[in-house]
Amino acid sequence: MGWTRKPVSWAASILAAPAGVAVGAAAFFGSAAVGGAIPVMAGVAAFALVITTGGLTLLSGRPASPTRRRVFAFLISGTTLLAAVIVSAHTVFRPLDFPGPPAPPADTSYWELSTGSRLAYDFFPPDGSAAARETPVILLHGGPGGPYPPEAARRMAEPLTREGFTVYYYDQVGAGRSERLPNVSGYTVERNVADLEAIRQEIGAGRLILIGGSWGAELAGHYMAAHPGIVERAVLFSPGGLWPHDDPGTEPSSERQDPGPIGEPLEERIAKAYASPRFLAWNLLFDINPRAAHRFAPDREMDALFTATLEAAFANDREGRCEAPATAQPPPPLSAGGWYAANATSPPLRDPRPILAGEPAPALILWGECETAPVEDAREYERSLPNATLLEVPGAGHRMLAERFELFNRTTRAFLMDEPLPDELREVRPSR
Repeated sequence: MGWTRKPVSWAASILAAPAGVAVGAAAFFGSAAVGGAIPVMAGVAAFALVITTGGLTLLSGRPASPTRRRVFAFLISGTTLLAAVIVSAHTVFRPLDFPGPPAPPADTSYWELSTGSRLAYDFFPPDGSAAARETPVILLHGGPGGPYPPEAARRMAEPLTREGFTVYYYDQVGAGRSERLPNVSGYTVERNVADLEAIRQEIGAGRLILIGGSWGAELAGHYMAAHPGIVERAVLFSPGGLWPHDDPGTEPSSERQDPGPIGEPLEERIAKAYASPRFLAWNLLFDINPRAAHRFAPDREMDALFTATLEAAFANDREGRCEAPATAQPPPPLSAGGWYAANATSPPLRDPRPILAGEPAPALILWGECETAPVEDAREYERSLPNATLLEVPGAGHRMLAERFELFNRTTRAFLMDEPLPDELREVRPSR
């Protein structure tokens, strides 16, 4: 009997502290599923750690005196809790250290929409050299959560304002200068579609011209399906998958972000952040309860990481570009990326393709020669929209605006003016 109890006693003594830490961590993440308040989760974790550590220490039967055993259990559980608090404060609960995004300029214009979104926008009026046109143009950035730099939006608008077009660019909800949502479950495709319709009503436009890239093209497609006949023309470049549900291997544009190609000092810091205990804890919390993850690591912290990630990926990305882009330009300063808009935007609820089959709006689909995404993404738009034209942009990958900005602008202007498109464009090859 004594021989049998001795191994159990030693095992309980040795395992008391690590078992308490493991149970406390499990309690922390487990409680996220039914709550999300970080202080409550931490309290549950501390209680579980103390009970487990103290209980195993008492089970060990050491020391022999019950009174001394209780004191010993108290000391072991208290010491373990203190050590866990100190270590977690310097790892899991230590915020990621990246410069916060700059505050929006004081003169930033905002729409207070009926959807509850407060969105920053830039307005580019016709420059007076041509008669003003009735239908405004709206630029839709990618991501979700990846706004265009203000300078890029201005350069996209200039050739159109010279032709009499009114152009609007806005940071979508949760991105750039626009406000973030307090509840990350509010980031949906449908919310973005509703915001775009509210913008149309806000500016008093009967119809719209949409220019969207990557996720912005997806948003344009879903808007056209939700509001048939409103879009007069659409330019969709490097579009993401319109309806990802048919292919289980295809993820929506809101798939989890990663740092992309890295190697320089800043990028090494980014890589360390993605491998840090805090980010790993955030990742697990996000899978359990995105609202708890949002409370654990708020917008400002994660937006700073995301903005640095975007800058690093833009500077070092080779997959999104042709190997030797002779016309590539250095990127202008980026607006603040929207981490939760990027990671929490849920896939669309409704397949837009059957409705788009009746959409008469002419659509120009531009696909980069060096795109690494499946060309089927672009062909899906071509098949879904009866009046669509799909063309390849030579010398461009997914970063089309960086590599062939001038050609892109000439193409967009010609399409909206109903003029012949540039000769450089060509038919998309059957296989990539």
